[in-house]
Amino acid sequence: MANKIKSAEEFLKTKNIYVFDGKEGFVQTNFDIIKKSLIEFAKLHVEQALKNAVQNAELIKYTDSFGDPDKYLNQDSILNSYPLDLIK
Repeated sequence: MANKIKSAEEFLKTKNIYVFDGKEGFVQTNFDIIKKSLIEFAKLHVEQALKNAVQNAELIKYTDSFGDPDKYLNQDSILNSYPLDLIK
């Protein structure tokens, strides 16, 4: 099972991002817009990362110690298929 990644709301709360309207203080509507925007942004990058992983996945063929052909998936070819510096 993968590690649980925080939701956009949980992430924003850890960053102490608050929007004030000058009177009432914290404005939930603006927070919701920020949260929805972060989710949309993340989805765009995850979608592209998955496409890159499919295109860059490398299957390495080799002969095992018994002389039989075998293969394995190069995990680094997937993990490195979408550099984090593309997220700006």
